[in-house]
Amino acid sequence: LHVRSRRQRQMCIRDRVEGAKIDKAKNSDKVETTSYARNGYGVLNILNDMGATQYKGVRQAIAYSLDRNEFVQTIAGGYGSVVNGAFGVAQFEYVDKGEEFNEKAINYTRNVDAANHALDTTPYKFEADGTTPWDPAKAQSEYDSNKEGFKYFRYDENGNVLRVIHQGATNNQVSDLIANQLPDNTKLCGIQYIVNPVDFATLLDNYYHPDKNDPDAPTIFNMGTGFSIPNDPYYQYHSSQIDVGDNTTRTSDPQLDELLVATRRNDPENVEAWENGWLEFQLWFNENLPTIPLYANEYYDVYTNRVKGLDTNPFKDWSSRIVDLTLEGK
Repeated sequence: LHVRSRRQRQMCIRDRVEGAKIDKAKNSDKVETTSYARNGYGVLNILNDMGATQYKGVRQAIAYSLDRNEFVQTIAGGYGSVVNGAFGVAQFEYVDKGEEFNEKAINYTRNVDAANHALDTTPYKFEADGTTPWDPAKAQSEYDSNKEGFKYFRYDENGNVLRVIHQGATNNQVSDLIANQLPDNTKLCGIQYIVNPVDFATLLDNYYHPDKNDPDAPTIFNMGTGFSIPNDPYYQYHSSQIDVGDNTTRTSDPQLDELLVATRRNDPENVEAWENGWLEFQLWFNENLPTIPLYANEYYDVYTNRVKGLDTNPFKDWSSRIVDLTLEGK
């Protein structure tokens, strides 16, 4: 919030997401807190139409190279969870269908064998000569003997190395965690993973205006996202929304297009039909990973204990909260 006056400053509310700050606020006798599940998450946004990340198997291998529980503990301090779909855990669809989704969905945890299996479905199946099959045992041997100088990466039949360029914002804890995990973890599955820290304006420019002619253009970016209310994934994932709408990951899948259109054409009073479409979309998302969720955290609003009447949840914005507030005492 942009604070202009002393009175406004006394009423000021802040969203806190870091565990240490939440603990401090909860133990203070000068402020109050309210909490709710974030209607969004920290995420790796991915360009799905260029570079190595255009292949589902590459995106899956990256997810299998992450310890996302570390993100929850380090960033959220325990005030969060790992999710495997594109939803907020307080959304009514997840409340009703979440158990079924979790039973059917892939739970991405660090798994070198699964990462290599996913990559074997892509063109990157060879050593540098483009003919000799890439060997996980050789990767393990080189990693054990020459971890820092590791060069046993995967290639396609034309001799193109499996390289992923990742951009993260500078002075950012998530960027630091990614830089500590992915370039090292992905060696065992043959990915040359490069993390370049940049200022956030540059990151956004490269994400929204990618250069397809640049072989070293970044195609994966750590960011955060919130879901609209209500949330219709048509706008983020239908191919018609590339360049003209919100499909910034540039996802294009004819079967997904059909599903998204069919789901939104259901009778608006037929909640069951909508939820079934939601579940089908989430399972598609879970397998194809147009983005990779990192952590879904719990938000805490922290405010002076003079503020009364605060009623909040994941689906209320500031404009609907402030009208009910009063300020007591001095």
